[in-house]
Amino acid sequence: MSGLLPSLSRAAISHDPAQRAGGASSQLHGGNRARISVTADGRRPSRGNAERYDARRDAWLELLVDGLTFDLLGLAPGPALDTPAISHLFSVPTDLDLGAMDAIGLFPGPHLCGGANSLPVVRTMLALASDMAEALGAVRAVVWSPASSAIAPAFFRKIVASWLRGGPFPAMGVVSYAVDGEGGLQSEGLAFFNGQELALSPALSDDRIAATRLAARLVHELVASGAITEDTVFATEDGGQIMLSPDTAGRTIRVTGM
Repeated sequence: MSGLLPSLSRAAISHDPAQRAGGASSQLHGGNRARISVTADGRRPSRGNAERYDARRDAWLELLVDGLTFDLLGLAPGPALDTPAISHLFSVPTDLDLGAMDAIGLFPGPHLCGGANSLPVVRTMLALASDMAEALGAVRAVVWSPASSAIAPAFFRKIVASWLRGGPFPAMGVVSYAVDGEGGLQSEGLAFFNGQELALSPALSDDRIAATRLAARLVHELVASGAITEDTVFATEDGGQIMLSPDTAGRTIRVTGM
């Protein structure tokens, strides 16, 4: 991986346990090896999602970017990384078998674990991932596990670059959308940022394109403002109004017309 760094102006290797142990530098793997599964915040999902990966077992590379450290997992000589579950595709061919491909994972370093969902950390991590996707060349998809989404590299770079330039939050990809059994549009991935998901009423979801645009605009606002704790009126682009109402558990925001 050290050969990749010259093309990544944002990052420097701050720690390589493989070299420290006297072995070859951590690198992209090939062939069959034992596999590990890690969640979005860099924790193993087994044992109650409480165990972080361990350098004694899992080869990882620490990258320093703008004063923040991120760990790159799935590198040889350690175990390969499982591909997270994917339910939503953004410009990715439906016949592409991502589960059969090698995966590397980028995660906030241990000192950032408590703030893995903060916007400064997410912005820096997505910017680094975008640079890596371009530099590696052979990347077929970028997976964002909180939204169970797989995003085509070119589309991923486009939406991240737009956000970094002051554009809208990348609500198509970093958040996903699906229609529930009653015909309402629901989000997946917003809760990573504010603890809540959106649920648009069936009446607001008849036009799927319009509903998705509305949801994306709401995501942009809610990622910045945080959780909704009381009924809130929201003005739509066409001059109308909708109501945002948190459910009793506070985990879902019901969106209805007025």
